[in-house]
Amino acid sequence: MNSRKNNSKIKNKNKRNSAVKNGGILSVKKSQVNGIRFGIWLYFMLFAMCIIVAMWLYQFVFAKSYYDDLKLKDVREICDDMAQVYIDASVQSDFEDGSTLKSIAKVNGFNVYMFNDEYFQCLQGYDSNGQEDKTVSALGWTSADAKERMKALFEEVKADENSGFCKIVPVDEYSVFEIEDDDPSGDDGQTGNLTLLQSTIDQAEENRAIVYTRYFSHNQIKVLIFVYAPMYSMSTTMDTLAAQMSVVTVVALVLTFAVGALVSWQLSKPIEKMSKSAAILAKGNYDVHFEGNGYVEIDNLSDSLNYATRELAKAETVRKDIMANVSHDLRTPLTLIRSYAEMIRDLSGDNKEKRDKHLNTIISETDRLTNMVNDILKLSKTEQRMELNTEEYNISEQVTEIVEMMRVGDEKGFIIECDIQPDVLVTADKEKISQVVINFLTNAFKYSGESRFVRVTLVRLKKSVRVDVIDRGIGISQEELPYIWDRYTKASLKHQTGDSNGIGLSIVKTIISKHDGKYGVNSALGKGSDFYFELPL
Repeated sequence: MNSRKNNSKIKNKNKRNSAVKNGGILSVKKSQVNGIRFGIWLYFMLFAMCIIVAMWLYQFVFAKSYYDDLKLKDVREICDDMAQVYIDASVQSDFEDGSTLKSIAKVNGFNVYMFNDEYFQCLQGYDSNGQEDKTVSALGWTSADAKERMKALFEEVKADENSGFCKIVPVDEYSVFEIEDDDPSGDDGQTGNLTLLQSTIDQAEENRAIVYTRYFSHNQIKVLIFVYAPMYSMSTTMDTLAAQMSVVTVVALVLTFAVGALVSWQLSKPIEKMSKSAAILAKGNYDVHFEGNGYVEIDNLSDSLNYATRELAKAETVRKDIMANVSHDLRTPLTLIRSYAEMIRDLSGDNKEKRDKHLNTIISETDRLTNMVNDILKLSKTEQRMELNTEEYNISEQVTEIVEMMRVGDEKGFIIECDIQPDVLVTADKEKISQVVINFLTNAFKYSGESRFVRVTLVRLKKSVRVDVIDRGIGISQEELPYIWDRYTKASLKHQTGDSNGIGLSIVKTIISKHDGKYGVNSALGKGSDFYFELPL
């Protein structure tokens, strides 16, 4: 058994290892149980199950208490209104009028009585059909025990702090169930009421009823209103609701299954397509396109992936251009070195003057190669681990000193015009900002053409300082502008008046970005260029 398990593990491991190709893209799909499609469908089903369980719990756990509270509230409101009518009666005739009690009894199916506190008599009484019942026979109170029952009821109500109550009680607390009619002929005058009472008791749910009492005085007459309302069984209703709930449960589960499957498929389909497109992209094919499905989040994801694809394609193009440029820049001096070395060997070895000239050329080209390699290393170091040594200093003085230095070293008669606002302070790495200014001035000299004119401005803005280096030279075409800040990118070589390896502006970009500043260029072919940068004050 253990050997089988080990073999199975080895097979699965080999399967996973063999599936990893193309930079880590798995060609074998994982279990669908862990997939987004199954996950969304499962959440739909769980949500539906929670709703259904909540409905069943309410139906069979909370429905009864809710029904009790609702029924109790209704009886209390109806009886309070009825009692208030008698309390507010202005004349005795209105008080003695039993139409209100009769109406309440008939309409709502209550047993309603008004008892006198002095003689313990039933002043008015009506059963659940609205029939007069001053003997209280609908509650099974015989003439022999009626007075005692009334006395007990009055004592109970008087003891209540609200002079009355409304509550659910067992039906036998205020009525008698063991009713035997010794005279079926009806000579006692109670057979009809007793039959009605027995029918009411049979329908009472778990032998419960609502009892309402209200004790008050009217013209020095102390009376008690007593209402008895049986609570009818909910079993039939509950059975009906249970059957309906069963149907609703089945329908809800089927609909949830279908809708969940549809939604999960709709959401997962574009993601699966994106995954396949990503696998193609990983192979180096940048012609892929990622599609959304109309949902904002997935559309944003597809847009981001499409943008990343375009940028990767650009990066690949830049990489190829870099390889071409570097290869070209390296091939030229290497070719010259080889050619002059062969000339020394074959032609000028014995001629000191020619030999020295050829050796100087070899040394010059070697130095050129060395400088190129050093610049490449410098750029790599700058982009990877640039550390700023910031300090507060006067950038106006710094730019002025750099301009004077360039004037002293100028041998071609350049005109450098300055408009520098004095005493502008910044917190920055002074050495690296000098590198930026020198780079801009050097480029202006290289690409100034025949104008030999350069203008330098420094102005303080609201929250920053801006330095511009402007020339009237050859300018840069609109097609080249987006790429001049990339490494090894140079303007057209035919316009160049000096050597360049195309990494200067890339270094500028890195330095200014590290300072949280801004940089840019405004240029048009044949009209000159305006290179600028801004630093926070």
